[in-house]
Order: sequence, then structure tokens, then C-alpha cells
Amino acid sequence: MISNILREASKSFVTRRCIRFLSTTPRVLQVQIQPSVRQEVLKFDPGIPVEKACTPPSSWYTEPALLQLEKKAIFGNNWTAVGRVDQVATPGQFFEGKIANEAFVVCRDENDKLQAFFNVCRHHAMPVAKGEGKIDCFECPYHGWTYALNGRLTKARKLRGIEDFKAKNYGLIPMPVTTWGQLIMVKLQPGREGGNEGLAQLDPYREFLTETGYSPENFQFVRRKTYEINSNWKVVIDNFIDGGYHIDFAHKTFVDGYYDFSTYQMREANEDYSTQLVKVKTDKPKAIERIGLWSTYTFAYPNFMISRYGSWYETNTVIPISIDKTHFVYDFYLDKKEVSKYTPEELEAHVTDSITSADQVQQEDTEICEGVQTGMASLAYETGRYAPRIEYPQHLFHVRLGKDMRAWIQYLIHNCAKI
Repeated sequence: MISNILREASKSFVTRRCIRFLSTTPRVLQVQIQPSVRQEVLKFDPGIPVEKACTPPSSWYTEPALLQLEKKAIFGNNWTAVGRVDQVATPGQFFEGKIANEAFVVCRDENDKLQAFFNVCRHHAMPVAKGEGKIDCFECPYHGWTYALNGRLTKARKLRGIEDFKAKNYGLIPMPVTTWGQLIMVKLQPGREGGNEGLAQLDPYREFLTETGYSPENFQFVRRKTYEINSNWKVVIDNFIDGGYHIDFAHKTFVDGYYDFSTYQMREANEDYSTQLVKVKTDKPKAIERIGLWSTYTFAYPNFMISRYGSWYETNTVIPISIDKTHFVYDFYLDKKEVSKYTPEELEAHVTDSITSADQVQQEDTEICEGVQTGMASLAYETGRYAPRIEYPQHLFHVRLGKDMRAWIQYLIHNCAKI
């Protein structure tokens, strides 16, 4: 019976990812999905075209149980951007963080291999790493259990008298890790093998980036800015991929100063990524000098964006902290040829001046996202509609979310989880 279910389920590309996760994670079969959660997921039908579709229900943005589902259905089955390659360029370097309140740590081990682990001590669950930097090992600050950078338990203090214990069985729990350009990507699932689905599908976009003159080795990281946004992570992405619907209305100063909004266009949109283009105003020579003739803005499922303009390359990662809190990270890169024109002090001033407009736009977007989150919790709001010729990238994002969550729920049903 089970073999037949698996065979049938494997026909679905999304469900195949669920099968891989479940095959490496026995514990997830104990997960209980409340009937109300399933009901809310099913309220959005991915098969309805954008012209007739309503947006997902507000519960997708306000109910904590939905984020717990997303942790497994979305972030456990898709490569999720969490950091930069240069943060772990040499052995011993590490950084830690959280996705949907799930702690992780990424490092470069003694053999120059990239590693990622759940940041949880196998003794009594204390995080073993904090912040970022360079270390020789992970040492739990609670009881001193120590782990090598490859995750192996190397010291467990005062265990005299313990039975049925083998240190090799108590290493840090690994998670899949890979790179895409200058980004570190992980999946929130135990195990080291994550497959390459979701990255190979970005190859056409990688080719487009190359056409813009981008190559990872030619750009240098110059600045990070972070924002704590009091909204659901999907609100942040919805705002980015509304096809430019809000830009001429909500970012008037930005549009008046830089872009010819009449040239705004969608180059490509699918369930994996979407790319928007806009031309710089020809009567703004200083703007052209800084950001070139065109700017491109791309979202890649599930949680990162890339902007390319002039001599700049910018990545944004959207990290859910809780159902209504998001950690938003801007990383700015500059062409090394441009960097070489400045002294360190001049470069610092140039970067600060250049990203001022980006900071202004993000402040405006933060206000928008937080306002939307407040509205999502209102008794007066359940669903909205799409402007079909503009907001179809947003609809594609919601379709992918709906498919991933439905596939996960369906697989749990087939495996006798409590629904």
C-alpha cells in the first residue's frame, strides 16, 4: 500500500521534495497539522488564473501555525538564502542565524568544506554558536560539549556511568548547504543531500546576469544594511514583486529623481523567479553615471532578490523570524574596477552616498509592509484581488506557495499523520 502511495506521489515534482525530506526525517511524521490550517491552505486554489483569482486568505500572514507549516513545506524543501560566501571564505569562519525561529550555523571546516548544521547542542538543546567570526570548534556554553567544525562530537564532560552512548551518534545535526553566486543557501531538513532542484531552474537568470556584465569574481562586498520589519515575510516579497504597481505612487521621490517609469516592464516571470526592468531618465546624467541606463530587479523563490544596475550588484534576503516579524538583509557589492578608483576612506564615503536612495526606498517600503500587516489582522479583511496585467508575478509566487503547502499536507495525509 505505502509503496503504491509513494509511486503515485513521486509523479509530482513538488511532492518528490517532500518525499526526500520525509525519508531523512522520521520525526516529521509526528507533526500534527490542525484541521483549521489545512482549511486555510485550501482556501487558495493555485489552479485559478490570475484574472479570476483572489489573493491568499489573511490567515497565511497572521496565523503562527501557518509559519510552522511553511518551515517544513517551504524552507525544508527549497534552497533558502541565508548569507554570503565571503563570510565563510576560509577554514574556521562561521555565521549563525534563524529561519522561522529554527537556528542554524554555517561554517568552513578544517578541510575547507562548507558545512551547515542545526545550531542545537545534542545534550540539552543550547545553541553552540553565536554571531559570526572565526573559531577552532563549536563549544556549547551550557555544559561544554564540544564539536569539530565538521559536526563531530569531540568532548562530552562528566559522563561517567552513562550507558548506551556512542559519541559518533551525537554530532551536530547537519543540513544541506550549497552556494549560488555569492549567496549561501541551506534547506531546513536534517541530512547533507539537498538535491539541486530550484537552483538548476535559475540557470536562465544566471545567463541574463552574465549579459549584464556580472561575474562573482569581479564584484567586491562593500556594505550590509539590515532592517527589522514588523510584518510577515510574504508581505515583504509581495511588495517587491507587484510588477511595479506601487512604485510611481509610493516612491515618488525615487521615481522623479531616477527612473522613467513608463519603461517599467516584466522581462520574465514564472514560479521560480521573476525579473523586472526599468530605464533611467536620460536627462539625469548623474543617475546614469551611478546606475547605468537600465536597472533590473529579480525575485527568486522562496526568499531572495537580486538588483543589478551600473557598477552595483545587490542582494536582499528575507528571513522570517515569527509570523509578523521579518529580518531583511541588504548586501551591496561594487565592481572591483570601480573600487580600485578610491582610497578606503573615499570608498566608504562613496558607498554611503550611493546607497542613500536605497535606504530611503526601504524605509518607505517598511512603512507599507507594516501597514499591510496591520490590515491583514483586521476583521474587515479576508482576501483581495490582483491587477492581472501587473501583479501576475505576485500571483505566481502565491501559486508556488500553495502548491508546496498542499503537496506537504497531502503527503502527510498519505503517511497517516494526524490531520
